[in-house]
Amino acid sequence: MRPATPVHRLSRRALERRQLWRRLAWAVSLVLLANAFVGGFLWQRIRSERPAPAQQPVFESASEAQQAVALRLLDDAVRARFEERPLATMNALAEARRADPGAPGLDVLAGEVALEKKDTDSLRRASASALRRGDNEASAKLLAALEVWLRRGELGVDRAGPQARQFLREAAETEPSNTAVYFFHGELSRLLGESGAAHENLLLALRRQAPWRSSALLRVKMQLAAAEASAGGEKIEVPAPDAQSAAALRWRDALRTGTGAEEALSAMIALTPSLQTTVLLDDPALQTKNNAARIQALRRPLVNAVMPGSSNDNSSP
Repeated sequence: MRPATPVHRLSRRALERRQLWRRLAWAVSLVLLANAFVGGFLWQRIRSERPAPAQQPVFESASEAQQAVALRLLDDAVRARFEERPLATMNALAEARRADPGAPGLDVLAGEVALEKKDTDSLRRASASALRRGDNEASAKLLAALEVWLRRGELGVDRAGPQARQFLREAAETEPSNTAVYFFHGELSRLLGESGAAHENLLLALRRQAPWRSSALLRVKMQLAAAEASAGGEKIEVPAPDAQSAAALRWRDALRTGTGAEEALSAMIALTPSLQTTVLLDDPALQTKNNAARIQALRRPLVNAVMPGSSNDNSSP
């Protein structure tokens, strides 16, 4: 056998290198294919286990006329709810939904009516629909929390409590200024025997409570607007004023005539909550340049803020 020449040795080495690279290429290809298969399998599994993101329903764009009709019907629903006519409320909401399915506030108002009736099925549907639509998310999650808590007999307090609390936490993150969220969180904490957390949440609600959210203050403002419209020659039909509204109207008349102002102011302050008093004294119809009146109005809440039986109460109201 002839000895291998340098050329033959070189050719053999080149062939061996080619075969080695070919084997490596096959190995790499197999690894890549395996990774692709495993990766695809894992991705499909992750996608199947991951909750599907909430999809906004697509509504046909309503015309301006349809939107106006829906808004009027929504106002009818709000009025019917205020007058404690739940059936009329739901009928008006259904008509508003037919006029403009994308009108905001429909599901939240329907959920509030269902809550008042303690209709958990309707409440669940309304809150879920509002969450899907992204319609007033904080209020929708508040309704979802209350719906879960109403079903605590079915779910058990150990499950319903944490679920409701989670909804309330998410609602607070969505709208940190929402008073109702903290109020109901405080009430939930009290029912769960968590008095410290209850106090903290109710305090947070109190700090977020604005005086103009009071229906009593709104009634006073409505009576003032009616009196001003009547003086301008307009015919306004309003219910008879309640005690607080009547006291504010007497104060208004006293400022105009300059007689009996001190007695009228004392009567209004006695009937009006502290924060509302400061708001009313800034009203153009009730403003006074008498600083003593404002001091008297501000002095009462400081006294009333002292807990009964406290030794700090050294002054009279």
